[in-house]
Amino acid sequence: MGDCLLHFAAKGKQTVTIYYLIQRGLDPRTVNKLGETAIYPACETGNIEIVSQLTQNKMVNDVREMLTNVDIFGNTCLHIAARDGNGEICKYLVKKYKRLLKLDNQEGKTPLSYAQDNNHIYASNVLIEAGGEATYYDRTRK
Repeated sequence: MGDCLLHFAAKGKQTVTIYYLIQRGLDPRTVNKLGETAIYPACETGNIEIVSQLTQNKMVNDVREMLTNVDIFGNTCLHIAARDGNGEICKYLVKKYKRLLKLDNQEGKTPLSYAQDNNHIYASNVLIEAGGEATYYDRTRK
């Protein structure tokens, strides 16, 4: 399945549209063909208001379920925010669920690894101060 309307609205930073779609019953946990929920494009574009909207929605009984969702590459929304240098979103997500700091993707990279790889100093500092560690092992190797 491709992107749903929530994904497109998040990419376009359309806060009012996100609110409208959720009020009309669209589930913010819906995933696209890459396994991404609408929080992924919100983390990419750096829109903390939409990230907040999606994580505080009444349809999401357990916010940890949404935050620990992984795409087909094993990335969480925190990986995406860190990769793109969105430090305020990193701070917000870690405050919501600190365990995200320790989750690694298929390449064995944590969110801090991504922030450091892309020279995002502020995002790296946020993650380090929260207790994040950088890892670079490959889980496919035996």
